[in-house]
Amino acid sequence: VGFKKLFFEGLSNSYSNQITLDVILNPYGFAYMMYAAIYYIAAILVSLFIIPWLRVLSLYREYSKPIKNLIIFISMVLLISVGTIAFTISVREDLGRIAPRLHMRYLMPFILIYLLLYFVSMDGLNTKAFGSNRRKMFLFIALAFCALVFKGTTLGSSVDQYSFMWTIKLETILSGLTIPILGKNVPLYLIFIVGLIMGIALVLSIFEKNARTKNEIIFFSVLLLVMNIGNTILAYDEFKPAYQFDKWDVEEVIQLSTYIDEDGDDARVLMILENGLSAKAQVLDTFFDTEGEEIYITGAFARDYENEEQVSTIPFEEAIWGEQYPLVNEIEYVIIEKNIFDHEYTLENMDVINQVGGRNFVLVKNQDNLTFGVDCK
Repeated sequence: VGFKKLFFEGLSNSYSNQITLDVILNPYGFAYMMYAAIYYIAAILVSLFIIPWLRVLSLYREYSKPIKNLIIFISMVLLISVGTIAFTISVREDLGRIAPRLHMRYLMPFILIYLLLYFVSMDGLNTKAFGSNRRKMFLFIALAFCALVFKGTTLGSSVDQYSFMWTIKLETILSGLTIPILGKNVPLYLIFIVGLIMGIALVLSIFEKNARTKNEIIFFSVLLLVMNIGNTILAYDEFKPAYQFDKWDVEEVIQLSTYIDEDGDDARVLMILENGLSAKAQVLDTFFDTEGEEIYITGAFARDYENEEQVSTIPFEEAIWGEQYPLVNEIEYVIIEKNIFDHEYTLENMDVINQVGGRNFVLVKNQDNLTFGVDCK
């Protein structure tokens, strides 16, 4: 948090407003921050199927001094990271959600170190401590956390938690199927997910109890390999449509950019998109390059300006995060997705440039740079 405050405060980016205390000064905001932190701890336990974490912590006294220091250090880094994410992201972007988005990419380097410590613990350590009643208590708490994290993990953003893509796929496959439990219809996919995690933890604990170290290593290694390959395939299938485009899409955007640059320097261009994260938006953002300034908004935002207004009074909101751009005085060109232009609305007092575009986008020249408005169909 201190690092973000030192380097990002006051800058016009997504970090600049994520370090203020106002969001946690009310009881609900503070409670949700704590809930998000607990949710992340649950997700961390589940990421390695619970037992490896418990084994490393239960055998802490058996390790050498340097390994003990490493465990303390990594544990503190994980907890600090969880707190930072809960404070700077979850309570601001996910407030009120059952499942705060899991930004696991920030935590994976430290989780991998714990994984190495788990394998180190297989090498001749006294494992009696791991079979104690205390370990059973830890296991019970961990399984309760497991149930918590999968209460609604599929409601989160797949972009931020592709390490759990298999849960999202299961929800799709088992959608609509429920089992009555205590008078409530519980989704089958949640039961299946929690049952699977508990089953894996049970198998690992059986190996532990019978000191079958080799079997445990083989089982766990194969499990991790299958889960990672499976998640990668599922994530690729999920994200591919958002980034899939051909050279004709790229050439169209380059033509638009070239035309505007040749027509006049430093032109301010308004981009109207159906979705700020779509494949078309990605191509436009990547390959459109002019000397002027671009403003990206959604079609839904532009629809509110059916009556023509002065550009200087319009608080344009960024297409992805919804943050307000600084007020501008004029708009010279507008690039609008063809689907919006063909089916939803055209633009007032603007001339279509037919020489370029027409595949995914329509380029129009504003007759009066000082005004903006749409004509709904």
